[in-house]
Amino acid sequence: MSGLFHAVAHLGIQDPCEAVHAKITTLHEFWLSKRDAEGFFRHRDFDVLDLPRHLIAHLYLIKVHEAGNRFEVRLAGEEVNKGYGFNIMGKFIDEIPGTDISQKRMAFCVENNMAYAAEGPMTWGEKDFQNFSLATLPLHNDEGQVSYLLGVTCFYFGAAVESPATQLNIACSNLPPEDLEIFDKAFDFWIRAKGDHKVPLKSHIDITQIPQILPQVMLCEVIADPLDFRVKLVGEKIKAIITPENLGKLFSTQPGKMRGSKIWSFYEAVYETACPRYNQLDYEGPVDNISSVLNLLLPFSEDGQNVSHVMNIVHLKMK
Repeated sequence: MSGLFHAVAHLGIQDPCEAVHAKITTLHEFWLSKRDAEGFFRHRDFDVLDLPRHLIAHLYLIKVHEAGNRFEVRLAGEEVNKGYGFNIMGKFIDEIPGTDISQKRMAFCVENNMAYAAEGPMTWGEKDFQNFSLATLPLHNDEGQVSYLLGVTCFYFGAAVESPATQLNIACSNLPPEDLEIFDKAFDFWIRAKGDHKVPLKSHIDITQIPQILPQVMLCEVIADPLDFRVKLVGEKIKAIITPENLGKLFSTQPGKMRGSKIWSFYEAVYETACPRYNQLDYEGPVDNISSVLNLLLPFSEDGQNVSHVMNIVHLKMK
């Protein structure tokens, strides 16, 4: 154990290299492999789809808020929510019962830019007969500051056991690296609409709740068998950047949007995984002073299970 870990042993943390649980060592090895020459794992480079599938249900992603050093759960796998007994997504750590020491551990991670592992008995609710093991790893912004915490946790009683592989059913994959208010508002709206469903219902799209987002919304319908996509609604700020004759046409009939294109691959990933996706693409269209387009794609459904529509929140970057 390093000197720093020894000094904070009262927090119950240890070097992830010394952890005995396979999920922790696997995530830690993934994190190490993604660090750049400066030793940083940039948040903009994180994509949950790069992870081994058996970790997905046990994963959490926490946004670090500088003011007050608060920690907000932005992503939580099925097993994480099950362990806490309720959906913790969107909650701040200090709002969740029994997480006082978790707050201190996360502060340690941010202040020292160090990954850690921990384990011990659960102290909350009716599950205090169980134990947990976890690891928390820092993700960085472009300035090298810790902006998110990536982690994995397992709950068990008796001897630690490995759960069987779980299908991809997490709430979100890659979040925008830029701190854009419109994306935060759109993602928060999607989380509220989702509720207990795997995919938010299209009927839960209430435009009165998203007046600031609506001008930058492009809603696309999913056509199945064979797969295709078609724009159904375009916000006022987006109309100017779209070639008019392409409105309402299938992606498969439009140059630059056909199967195999970057745009198609992003929509296809949302359709297949039911995960929001963020991307940045060079702009090609009728407006000269736009350099690139940022997109946050949010899946919606007719039945709460299968993706039937994709809402794209579009942000334009000017030259």
